[in-house]
Amino acid sequence: RIKQLIKQYRSEIAFVFIAVENDEATWQQLLTRYSLFTDGILNYRINDDSKILKMYKVKEMPTYVLVARNGNIFNFNAPHPDDPQLEADFKFLIDQSNEQ
Repeated sequence: RIKQLIKQYRSEIAFVFIAVENDEATWQQLLTRYSLFTDGILNYRINDDSKILKMYKVKEMPTYVLVARNGNIFNFNAPHPDDPQLEADFKFLIDQSNEQ
């Protein structure tokens, strides 16, 4: 479902995947296994002691966070890609961004 959303919204939404993985080789293998080298996805690897985990209040994985175009957090606990609410949130943020 996430790949479908990326294809549909990649011109309007930046999809950033942050993997908590200390070993770069393992991370590279995961990117390849799940075909995450595609247009519309930015991939980053962080260590399990990264400040980003605290900043975005990550308590479990995967965690989905929606950040508005202006950089403000829209939802620290965004719905899973299979949840229709996520697409509704995308549309809301896009409409809000277009109004500015």
